Amino acid sequence: MRNFYIIFFLILIITFPIGAQNLIPNPGFEEGIYIDHDLMAFNGSEVVFSGSDTEVFQGDSALMLDISVVGTGGPQVIGVRHTITGLEASKKYSFRAAVKGPVGQQFRFRVAGDGKQTKNITISNSEYQVYEYVIDALLPSADGEYTVAVEFAFTDNVAGTWYVDSLVLEFVEDGGSGGDPGTLSVVYVSPEGLDTNDGSINMPVKTLSMASELLAGDTIFLMEGSYHEEFVFTNFTGQTGVPKVITAVHGHEVIFDGTIPVESLWELYEGQIYKTTLSEDIWQLFVNGEMLNLCRWPNVDGFIEDEQPEAMDPLPLSLWDQSGTWGHSASNSTNGLMIDDGAKGLGASGLDMTGAIAVLNVGSFKTSAAPVASHIPGQDQFTYDSSYTDPNLSWQK
Repeated sequence: MRNFYIIFFLILIITFPIGAQNLIPNPGFEEGIYIDHDLMAFNGSEVVFSGSDTEVFQGDSALMLDISVVGTGGPQVIGVRHTITGLEASKKYSFRAAVKGPVGQQFRFRVAGDGKQTKNITISNSEYQVYEYVIDALLPSADGEYTVAVEFAFTDNVAGTWYVDSLVLEFVEDGGSGGDPGTLSVVYVSPEGLDTNDGSINMPVKTLSMASELLAGDTIFLMEGSYHEEFVFTNFTGQTGVPKVITAVHGHEVIFDGTIPVESLWELYEGQIYKTTLSEDIWQLFVNGEMLNLCRWPNVDGFIEDEQPEAMDPLPLSLWDQSGTWGHSASNSTNGLMIDDGAKGLGASGLDMTGAIAVLNVGSFKTSAAPVASHIPGQDQFTYDSSYTDPNLSWQK
């Protein structure tokens, strides 16, 4: 049996090439918390180190430090450290980590060669944040070795649970202050931001285009919201195994929206049908984020994105209910003339199908679409432009 239905009438491709090299191995603790990491708990402190697969910033794992007792008798050192060689004194480096911890408490970045360079950070909210220590001029080291560490109970911090992920130490090629082109190790973007901002987490830029201009490091973080932007990345290449990364801030829902807003006025046509005039052809229409079905006969219920049920048990009148939502041709139909068998009541619909598009499943395992050339309301047949069908089809009787 030949089937048909009649309709009345974005592709978004993003390619991110694969920046500066991260000098910290196993930065996301994906290979285990003890692989390439030196975990520290000195001077009577009690801490449990473990891997977390739930409280993560990126990937599948993070380091958890559950500090129950902070020792006394001198400065405490609890955290994770590395010994790095090959760093260059007087050069600029970015040291950063994604950290989640008790609000109001502090942690610090520490880099030590012949001298010590540190930055204390106060946790401002309960979610993961990427914190950065930009070392404008690295102090020298006589033996060429540096200790880099993230420390969580270095003075009188109280006990608590901390999470660490995505450790990065990298050389920053260009000098300059935040907000200058090509100077930032990480850049934050928000639909509520401004491109005149400096790209920090508290002053994000608005567009990916601006973020790519500011970025000298490897990561652009996208904050909550819907992004509607046409952009082309230039000079945005990384190295094999060290990709440029565009990622959502942990816990933020980010949407790339490739639609165009319908800003023309809608007016009531009849019943619950509204109409508007557009200046261009469209292929998809979304309402509140859900793609609508095309106006068609026979009609279908639900949204086109509804999950397909088991093939043998589709929901009645759903998009997948072919027997219930396709018209069926009579045996005396011919190529160019479609005669409805009456089961769905084309004539009874009272609609004039002239100028509509008929979707015709009339070939051997092939479906085509052709304009309806003529149809008289009340009749169960219509003609269509047969030149739109494949002349080499075995037309099914």
